Amino acid sequence: MIKFKNYAHIFRLQFVVFYDCESLLINCENSTPMNKKHVPISVCSFTKCINDSFTTHPKVFTGLDCMDKFLIHLQNEEERIVDILQNVHSPLKHNADDELRLENTTSCDICERPFEEFDLKYRDHDHLSFDTDSNVRYITCNRCNLTYGRQRTNTIIPVVAHNASKYDLNFVLLAL
Repeated sequence: MIKFKNYAHIFRLQFVVFYDCESLLINCENSTPMNKKHVPISVCSFTKCINDSFTTHPKVFTGLDCMDKFLIHLQNEEERIVDILQNVHSPLKHNADDELRLENTTSCDICERPFEEFDLKYRDHDHLSFDTDSNVRYITCNRCNLTYGRQRTNTIIPVVAHNASKYDLNFVLLAL
C-alpha cells in the first residue's frame, strides 16, 4: 500500500519571496528579431509572510547592475527571515473550540497514527500568529510535535518568479 510519509510538506509556507525581471532587447551583430540580446534592466521583489506584519512592500532594483542588487537583497531577506524565525515566538493561544478538538481527536493530525489510551496529545501552533484568539494548527502525537513543531531554524525560503525556468532564472544564474 502506498502511504504519504513526507509530512513536512503539509505545512503552510511561512515566507515566500516573489520576483520578476524586465529586460531590454539589444541588437547585436547579425541580429534578427529572434536573436537579440536580452539585458536585465529591472527587478521587482517582495516577500509574503503568513503574518502580514512581516510582509514587505515591493522593492524595485533598476540599472545594468539590477541583478547584483537583487542578489544582495535576497541575502538580506534571508538574514531577516531567519532572524524572525529564530526570535519571534507567539505563545500558544487556544480557545474552547481547540479544547473540544483536543478532547475529540483520536489520531495525530499529521501522521494519522491513532492515539493510544495513555498517549499525550500536543497542540501544534503557529509561532508567527499574534492577531487571533487561537493559533493552534494541529493536534499531534509526541513524535510529530518534536519533529515538525519547530521547523523554524531549518527553513527553506522559496523564491518564485513568473516564467522563472524559461527566462528570469537565467538572469539570476548569470549574475551569480
